[in-house]
Amino acid sequence: KRQEFIGHNLEPNKYAKKVYDEKDGYPTDTKFTVVDIPADRTGPDAPMFYEYQPHLLVYPKAQFNDMAGAWMETASWNMVAVMASGYRNQIKDRTSLVQARAMELTAGLDTAAAKADALYDFVQNDIEMVCFFDDYHSSRLEDILARGKANRFGKSALMYAMCVAIDLPVDVLLSRNRQLGHIDRMACTLNQFTDYIVVLEGEPDRYYVPTTGPGHPGELPSGLRGLAALATKPDLQQPFRELAIEASSRSANNPEGSSAIFNSMLDQEDWSEWIILP
Repeated sequence: KRQEFIGHNLEPNKYAKKVYDEKDGYPTDTKFTVVDIPADRTGPDAPMFYEYQPHLLVYPKAQFNDMAGAWMETASWNMVAVMASGYRNQIKDRTSLVQARAMELTAGLDTAAAKADALYDFVQNDIEMVCFFDDYHSSRLEDILARGKANRFGKSALMYAMCVAIDLPVDVLLSRNRQLGHIDRMACTLNQFTDYIVVLEGEPDRYYVPTTGPGHPGELPSGLRGLAALATKPDLQQPFRELAIEASSRSANNPEGSSAIFNSMLDQEDWSEWIILP
């Protein structure tokens, strides 16, 4: 009922609306963003995992930190960078599952660009794109290969894993298709991103993004060009644990101020980096 009420009260031609819970306290202080995008499978900016149905995105403003033993507000892109790092590391740790297939697809190719293009052609054309809600576990690489289908994030995960498996110099960027408007810098959450972009480092860099229509290896789709993207960094979990432990130690005599102490320390880190896509 909550979803239907908010979704049906969108203003004409307005595709998102922000609503805040009026209750106090981190566990219930939740930000809702309703996205209601008409399906457009042929449009150049049609983002795949939004195109099937209107739905409700829930942006939690806090999460329980086990190490600190307290609710901590997720009001920092450094926190998002840690989460993205964990997702990236999880995929990287499973590359052995796809190495044989990646080597088969790139056999006889000499350059990094040619190999990345071949992997992209496979992911784009041979792995069926399905709705985000039909395939939530996007990092199960063995399932993606076995079923031959994945959601948008799963296809990007497979592309990244295959590149890493054959030692291609790749990175991952996160961005949001322009059809959904600009990224809300006040809502620090991975849920805002619609695309995980695999970047083959070189002169120039080459970009690989699963699309609903014909894909172009090495090129960004029009819906992402010129937009802001969050760079991901590997292995941020350990420094994050150390920071959380230190914050917990500092707040031992002031439990109610633990979140403020933690966020203050977190804001001083340089884990999140924004770039502008070409």
